[in-house]
Amino acid sequence: MLFWVLSLAMIVFKASYLLIYPYLMEGEDEANHSSTIGILSIVVHFGHIAGAVLGGFALAYWPLERAFLLMAVGDVVQIIVCAYIIYSGLERPSIHTHPEQTIKTSPGIYALGILMLVFYFSEYQIVPFFVQYWQYIEPEHGVQLAAWVYAIPAGVGLIALWFNHSNRQSSFASNASFCLILGIAGLMLQGSGQANWVLLGRVLFGWASFQLTVRLDALIFEKSSPEAYAHDYSKINIFQNIGVLLSYYSAGWLVSLHGLSTPFWLAAAGLLLTLCIYPFINPEPKLANGRIADVLP
Repeated sequence: MLFWVLSLAMIVFKASYLLIYPYLMEGEDEANHSSTIGILSIVVHFGHIAGAVLGGFALAYWPLERAFLLMAVGDVVQIIVCAYIIYSGLERPSIHTHPEQTIKTSPGIYALGILMLVFYFSEYQIVPFFVQYWQYIEPEHGVQLAAWVYAIPAGVGLIALWFNHSNRQSSFASNASFCLILGIAGLMLQGSGQANWVLLGRVLFGWASFQLTVRLDALIFEKSSPEAYAHDYSKINIFQNIGVLLSYYSAGWLVSLHGLSTPFWLAAAGLLLTLCIYPFINPEPKLANGRIADVLP
């Protein structure tokens, strides 16, 4: 019980770091939003790779409680980075608001929040039991090798960022609807239970996950205004976290009843629902000089 209470307290105190995201976006021109989001997503992907590898090492060679010490070290580094960003004299646009002015939620934010909830529910559905799933498929592989397989999507995200920067115009390979279909295919391949297909599915899912995360985050700031970035992002983050929580609870329930492969099929169904909802929420591509404007970095 005490462990659960302390875990909730940790999440509450760590939640404030999310304000750094809209803080950074306020200092960027709207034309650079997608590029900035892509770079920030890659930083997160590096964190996923490092976390998976270090976590696998800790679980394989250290007592379990030392994994929490690693988390504490990561939090200290995060505090230092956030403090540097705040006190480094980062230039930000002056946003003129009156003290008595109430910032209202931007139109379309709640609809986008529902889309985010479904997407994050689908994306995180396969997280809790993937290492066990891989060890079930390949019993001779240890935790550390399973951690490398878990980190494949993060590595693919690095390639996706390079692709986006090399193809500045909108590309079919980074189109949101195409990536949703690609993500569905990747999840179904992972649910096959065959090692080679699972590896291919990780690659497809990694590409789709990166492109979709960037595009959906860009939509937040397209629908919002600089003075409302933090306000709107906090609303979106609530929906994202609800999606993650529901995904973890449902994954545990499904695995206990139907086995380790079932979360992949539910996640694929969730992305299919996202694909159906997306056209109703996504605005038409903006035209610039007769061409489709860039929507991805």
